[in-house]
Amino acid sequence: MVARFLTLALCLTLAALADSKKPKSTESSTQDYAVVAGTVFRDNGFALPEAEVTLEVDGPPAPKSKVKKLKALSSLRGEFTFRVPPVASKYKVTVSAKGFRMAEKVVEVQGGSERVDATFNLSPESKH
Repeated sequence: MVARFLTLALCLTLAALADSKKPKSTESSTQDYAVVAGTVFRDNGFALPEAEVTLEVDGPPAPKSKVKKLKALSSLRGEFTFRVPPVASKYKVTVSAKGFRMAEKVVEVQGGSERVDATFNLSPESKH
């Protein structure tokens, strides 16, 4: 019984020491990325899940930018998010989904840790 208690005490002490050596994150620390995010809707105003969203640099890339092309699917609520370098850059965001017309927008990150939003309303493809 004493051996179990000592083993438990030793484990708790080692865990506390290991935790104290980890760097503490604070709210005031700066982010090392910007965010390009948005929502995809159908023309009736409902969210459009599983739309393919592509983000790529529009124009010459910024010197510190390593973004070439990123892809994501919109969530059940039609939302998407991309983390990008916090440098001034323009990005082309393209959205496509089966049965809907493709749409694209150019968004601009000014520089720094910021969030840029883009909302898309996709209309159905015509049935010719």
